[in-house]
Amino acid sequence: MKRGILVILSLLLIALPMATLIAPARASLNGFSWLNPAYIGEDPSLSTSADIIGYVEGTNWNFTMTWTNTDWTVDAINITTVRVWFDWNKNYTHRFGAPIQLKYGETRTFKIYNTTASTTEAPEQWPHTYYIYLDQANNTVAPYKELAGIYVYSDSYFMVLSQDHVTCLSLWAKYHTIFGSYYSMPFNITKAQVLFLQAYTEFTQGESFFEKKDYINAKTHFTACDTNYANAISTWDTRGTSMEDADLAYKNALADNAKKSGDAAINNSYGWIFFGLGWTLIGLGLIIYAMKRPKTPQLPQA
Repeated sequence: MKRGILVILSLLLIALPMATLIAPARASLNGFSWLNPAYIGEDPSLSTSADIIGYVEGTNWNFTMTWTNTDWTVDAINITTVRVWFDWNKNYTHRFGAPIQLKYGETRTFKIYNTTASTTEAPEQWPHTYYIYLDQANNTVAPYKELAGIYVYSDSYFMVLSQDHVTCLSLWAKYHTIFGSYYSMPFNITKAQVLFLQAYTEFTQGESFFEKKDYINAKTHFTACDTNYANAISTWDTRGTSMEDADLAYKNALADNAKKSGDAAINNSYGWIFFGLGWTLIGLGLIIYAMKRPKTPQLPQA
């Protein structure tokens, strides 16, 4: 029994110092957003379909968040740093020149950035977990004492990406949508149809490499897919336009010929009309002449 009590006391002695490192959450995160990531969306090379937030290695990641002090137990909170811990065991700290004091009910927006780790330090084959804290002090004037940090936010879908990886993601997202929207061959030009099928074949091969996390070979096939599809569209536009122009010219020629035939028929009908009118006038003239012709006197009979 005494041994059990000693074990419990030992665990409490270990847990108490750790508990003081993070203050209880008496604050409110009103909004949080990563800014200008290289990619947001599904990554088919992962075992999850959840959307990831991806930044290219060596570029800046950055986020903005709005936070309100809702801790009524103290007069104010004096924020010294915004600290982000990533699961490759590294803290990224943004320290302010002087502590920022937030009284109860006050709100502050923070914009934080830092350099994205390399894929050697933070592998790109899986998403990473991160935690965001606000470190605080007991005063705004030096010297001041650092107090326990305040937990703000955490998530598990941050990705560090190589340039090949992000290129694959962009092309995969584009053609996953395009090919998924077709239920039949979209082109009526043979050459365009061939290019379309070549593009689709390259896409499926690229997708196979992508799922194996072979980003270099996946990029090669996705790029070939992109080229073939662009050529299919160009061929369809060029040859399809030529066919449409030829068809329009043919229809215009038929219409012009029909118009000329119609004009000739009209002119012919006018001829017959005038011919008939001519004979009608001649007949009327003969009748009038006959009516007005002087009668020959008849001689008396003997």
